[in-house]
Amino acid sequence: MNKFHVPDQKVNKVLDEFFVKDRGLTPEGAIRNSTLLSCQRDFLFLRGSKLKNPPYNLDKEQSTTLRNALPSFAAILVYCSAIDLLGRVMKKNVGNGASKKYFNWSATRWFELTRSQSSALWKLRCAMSHQYMIEKDQRAIPFGFKGSMKYDRNLKKWIFNLNGMYGDLRKAKTKTFNYIKNMTIKTKQKYASFIYEYGFFYTNVS
Repeated sequence: MNKFHVPDQKVNKVLDEFFVKDRGLTPEGAIRNSTLLSCQRDFLFLRGSKLKNPPYNLDKEQSTTLRNALPSFAAILVYCSAIDLLGRVMKKNVGNGASKKYFNWSATRWFELTRSQSSALWKLRCAMSHQYMIEKDQRAIPFGFKGSMKYDRNLKKWIFNLNGMYGDLRKAKTKTFNYIKNMTIKTKQKYASFIYEYGFFYTNVS
């Protein structure tokens, strides 16, 4: 368990930086990035959203070319990373030796997946993380049905809906944030302290 304690007056600021708006400057001049918000941004980029807007400013042909070249299954890895991350944050524990347990708990509790969906996603996560490999009985589509994934009994394969996954990520972020906000200040302080220690990474100002 983390030993660092965020002061009472800084608790809400840390929570807001992690869940709502990050990239503030530290006293040392570094940019503090929320790992959770970075997952959300990375997922959007891998989906090819808003490529015509800043900072990309691509024309229609350029954005279409890039969107077609983006790896769909990399977006699923980012989705899995968000599930992992929120599992550890909500348990206030890095989860050494309990990755599968925390992943499945987070997937069902905060992302509202069923146990069979969580189990299938865990298998895919491990295959991609360790071997960058997917099973032949799985495929990803940009949209097409409600929810993030479903099992097609006729085709006997899992199908992953990327738009549904992004919706899940946004809802899980809101659910966990609201859950913590309703706690006592001492409990919120424990969450904020864990997040401050494990939920950010730092980059230099360009």
